[in-house]
Formats: sequence, C-alpha cells, structure tokens
Amino acid sequence: MALAAGAGRAPAVIWLPALDETVVHARVSAYLDVYGDRTSGAAWQAAVDEITQWSWESMIGPVLAALPGEEHLILVPTQLLGLLPLHAAWHGTGARHYACDDVLLTYGANIRLLHREPRPAATVLTVGPPPSTLAPLPYASREIPYVQAAFPRHRALVDEAATVGNVLAEAGRHDVLHLACHGLTHPTEPLDSGLLLAGDQWLTLPRLLTGGELRGRLAVLSACETALAHPQSGDEALTLPGVLLSTGLSGAIGSLWAVPDLSTALLMARFYSLWPGREPSPARALRQAQRWLRDSTNAEKLAAFPGLLGDVFDALPAAARTLWGRARQHAHPYHWAGFVYYGA
Repeated sequence: MALAAGAGRAPAVIWLPALDETVVHARVSAYLDVYGDRTSGAAWQAAVDEITQWSWESMIGPVLAALPGEEHLILVPTQLLGLLPLHAAWHGTGARHYACDDVLLTYGANIRLLHREPRPAATVLTVGPPPSTLAPLPYASREIPYVQAAFPRHRALVDEAATVGNVLAEAGRHDVLHLACHGLTHPTEPLDSGLLLAGDQWLTLPRLLTGGELRGRLAVLSACETALAHPQSGDEALTLPGVLLSTGLSGAIGSLWAVPDLSTALLMARFYSLWPGREPSPARALRQAQRWLRDSTNAEKLAAFPGLLGDVFDALPAAARTLWGRARQHAHPYHWAGFVYYGA
C-alpha cells in the first residue's frame, strides 16, 4: 500500500494489491542480478524496461489514478523500492508514456528532511574529475565549463587538488556542489560507499557525516551509483543524498546505477543551461533535462553542445552523418532515468 499525505489533504491509504512483498523481492532481486552481471548492455536495458513497466502496473499507475491533477509528488519509497527509477515507470503498447510526462516525481529519504526551505544559489564548487587508478572519465571534465557558466561565482578543485580534505574544507562555503568523478555503492559495507577523489581516497558516508554542517542549496553527484541504497537492506537513508540532506543541504541529485559518461555530460549540460537562470526549481530543471535527453535528436544535441558531441560527429564518415543526426540515441531510460532528485 501507499500512504498519501499533503497540505490541506487528510492522509489517505492507496491500496496496491499487486505490491506483494514476495513479488517485490523476486522482481527487484532479478533486476539486481542483471545489474551485477552487466556483460550484456542489451540485457541490462531489457531489465530496466521490465522493472519500470512493472513499476507502473503495480505502483505508479494506481497512485497517479488515485491522486488526479497533482503536479508534484514526493516519493518516499522504502526498502527495495528505493532502488528503482519510479519516475521512469511507463505504459503503452506503441509509443511509451512515462510517469515523468504526467507529474514531477522527486524523492525523499524521510519526511523530516523534506521541510527545509530552498536556499538561493549564487556560487558553485566544482570537483573533478580527479586522477585515479580507475578508468578515465573523458566527458566529466567537459561538463564542468557548463556548470561554471551557470553561476556568477565558482571555485574549482581539479586534478590533485580534488582531495577529500579540500572538498570537505570548501563544501560549506558554496551554495552548490558539483562532483564529477567515480562513485560506488559497496555491496557488503554500505558505510564504505562514496566518491573516489584524488589520491584514490574515498569520500565515504561517515566522512560526510563528520565533515561539518552544509547550508547550501544543492549537491549534484555526477557519478555512478550515488543514490543507490545498500542492495541488501535497501535502506534509503544510507545513501549519499540522504546523508547530504541530513548535514543541511536543501537538495541532492544522485544516480541509481553506473551511468554512461557521455549521456551524463549531456544531461548535466542541459540541466545547468536551465537552472538556476531559466528555471528556479532544480527538480523541474532535472525533469526537463531528462525529457530533452530522451526526446532530442543527435543533431539537436550537437547544435546545443558542440563541445560534447563535436568530436563524435567529426569522426563519422560523411555518408553516415545525416542518419546519425536523425537518431535519438539516448531515448532509452538507461541514458536519462538513472538520476533522481532528493529533497526540497
């Protein structure tokens, strides 16, 4: 079942008969099994399709039907449900219709953290991509100029300066934190989950909790698995967004899986072209950016962000460029639905 509550509305129970505990465990376990063995990209994309279609049938469709006319719903999914991209729940036999086309869906680790007043955003701290022994992230560095262009003041920690100590020392001085680096959810030790910074040092959940209070508007964790709860417990509070909100931030954006480098950079570039200048709500800006990434052609993306796709286009044979330009290469949820918004 779901419990619906809001200002001016008496709490109401929405019965979800298809959401049986045994079924949830079986469905999510199968989804995670494919994720843990992503030797085939096609198999992982099929698993995302299956779990998001089931999410509509068992949860999101009935909830939206019970709450007609709502423009924004905050989801507080518990346990294993916190691992799923519920905003990408879909239905349809031909063209898909996604939940995010009907309503803005954001997330909360718990109700208490949703009452913070949003703060203004005038300065940004960008971090990364730092050097590490893991695979390079060539597009992560290219997204940083788009982040900085959105703010009148910015500070950058790059290369060897992007250390855990420097990030913790600087974080409380800025309204927005943008970290472009590697991220990881530890499969057996959730407190070891975090972000990989310079010197192969991990910015873990305990380091964030003890690093001092943050009073900023938003943290954008442009990295893999930065909103993924511990797979065994599904504890939605033991995530980077949950911890960041508990330290004082108003909002956080993180990812539910190992997100691809190029489509992440495109999503971030589009997000910052909208927020904070053209769209005052970062949650709505993320939703708009995700739908743009999904629906736009490659040619439209190239025109918007030649610094990200110019070399891809130049490397194509002349005969292939028209066909490439017409394609919607990032239409699958794998490319756009991994990121979620937590908080106010």
